[in-house]
Amino acid sequence: MVSHHAGLKSKRLKSFQEIWNLCEEQMLF
Repeated sequence: MVSHHAGLKSKRLKSFQEIWNLCEEQMLF
């Protein structure tokens, strides 16, 4: 159960990083 929860958390974090990368490309920090 714990490993399954960690998998969901890492998957959510990965999607967050993808969205953050798109924001950085558009804003060009």
